[in-house]
Amino acid sequence: TDNLFATASCSVFVDGSSSATNSTTLNATETNISTAAITQGSHTYYVNCSDNSGNSNVSLTNSLIVDSIAPNVTFVTPTAAAGGNLSGNTTVNVTVTDDLGSIDTVLFNVTNSSDVVVKQLTLSSSGSNGYNGTFDTSNGTYPDGNYNFTIVANDSAGNVNRSSVTFTVET
Repeated sequence: TDNLFATASCSVFVDGSSSATNSTTLNATETNISTAAITQGSHTYYVNCSDNSGNSNVSLTNSLIVDSIAPNVTFVTPTAAAGGNLSGNTTVNVTVTDDLGSIDTVLFNVTNSSDVVVKQLTLSSSGSNGYNGTFDTSNGTYPDGNYNFTIVANDSAGNVNRSSVTFTVET
């Protein structure tokens, strides 16, 4: 707030460099200033406003992370090619990595040939980017037939990736 001038010139600095300026920022009003595209990764930013007399004030420096890339998902087990056969207890092991953020949730979905989800598990972290869970194909829930196993992983920024394989259950 400036008691003498109705406008100020405000600049947004990203990683120490001026990224955008609004020279007609109205005094005591909220103003949006759009910056140029910010690259993937961790950044700092602050705002510096000056009035027509050269008086200025700088905001606190804040941090932000730009993350628009989905996590990478890789099946570890089961690894059978399409048409592989399963029966009894089956352990699912996957590796999920994300370069910038943390992994939020890793789900395992089993869908039947009609694309109906018949089982969903939240996989547990086993350390070193590994996630696992176990389900039993011998309990009558899975009649013999083809099923898609899909891993759905999302990171803390909400980016989602999926990976699927097809298996045949024979009880």
